[in-house]
Amino acid sequence: MTTTPKIRVVCWETGSAVALAPVMQSLHDRRFEIVVTALDPGLSILRKRCDSFCSFEDGFPTERDECVVLTGVGAPGHKTGWALLTEAGCGFPVICLLDHGKGLERFLTKSNRPVTNGMPDQILVPDSAIVDELVAKGMSSSCFKVTGSPVLAEAVSRGAPDISKRQAIRERLEISPTAYVVLIASEGVHDEHSLHSDCGEGCTTLEHAMVGDRPLLETLRDEIISEGVPEPMFLLRPHPTQTANHVPGSRVVAWSDADELEILSVSDRVYGVSSMLLMIAAVLGLDTRSVAERLDAWSPASAYMTPNVWRELSKSGIFGDCPITIETRTRHTQAIDSAAEAVEGFLAGIQQTDPARANERWL
Repeated sequence: MTTTPKIRVVCWETGSAVALAPVMQSLHDRRFEIVVTALDPGLSILRKRCDSFCSFEDGFPTERDECVVLTGVGAPGHKTGWALLTEAGCGFPVICLLDHGKGLERFLTKSNRPVTNGMPDQILVPDSAIVDELVAKGMSSSCFKVTGSPVLAEAVSRGAPDISKRQAIRERLEISPTAYVVLIASEGVHDEHSLHSDCGEGCTTLEHAMVGDRPLLETLRDEIISEGVPEPMFLLRPHPTQTANHVPGSRVVAWSDADELEILSVSDRVYGVSSMLLMIAAVLGLDTRSVAERLDAWSPASAYMTPNVWRELSKSGIFGDCPITIETRTRHTQAIDSAAEAVEGFLAGIQQTDPARANERWL
């Protein structure tokens, strides 16, 4: 029996770790004890960002006393990660933090019906359009809580580094202080196959995409030069689910070299389609441009998104060439606290409906 409520965090993906970290800090500030059982690459990020206020365990003790498991959402194909989460959730409620609107099929079977085994008790989502989409597929609206995006809230609160830090980061990355840096926020460009199936020959990544018969990067370079900009320096940030592949005329900057705000701080312009890095750039007010409409045969399904979710998120200026509005930034400002409050509210609900179960864990 413990006097301090304990939350166990389980994750394995980079994106999940980035989204979970600020929420974990908020929960710690609310006097929750945080213990982490995770796999790389998510583990490395949580160690870097949360080591000062939480503990790490390689596995699960025989006698566990946490009151809830908090996790991100991993791709269905990561069998080791899902096995870890399955073990973590055995006999414990699970709250899942979804930091994007992609791959909602992960909550559905191959026949497009809600998963019945291993479904989280509550899912925290950044936008109501995601709830509408999954409820239309048969999921209960009661398992969702709209909180906004903790990732965007964290970006707004931290802001881009000042000029002195920008130059220091450029020096560390061996980038000239006068270079015009163009960042490609890469991601997969899929041939509209299901999230449950493997990529085929029609799948590629943004840096290898074509515009007609020309590579996308060549087209962008010519356009930038035509604007009177000196020869641009292209940086490539692979999506966390991608393997970094060198592209002539560009330089790969991995997460181990610079985090999301550091790489944005050295960039003068950012191109992408739907990645979280692109959204962060837009929220920070950087010169952010979508290339979705340029790509051959691109559709929302190419990013594992449904047309409805894409359309609704685009209305708020998250995707496409529409800039992020002040209202959109404000909508996400409280997302970190909202997510932490949702966890508190979930646990309070257990105390009311099942006090015996609650007393075993955190009273």
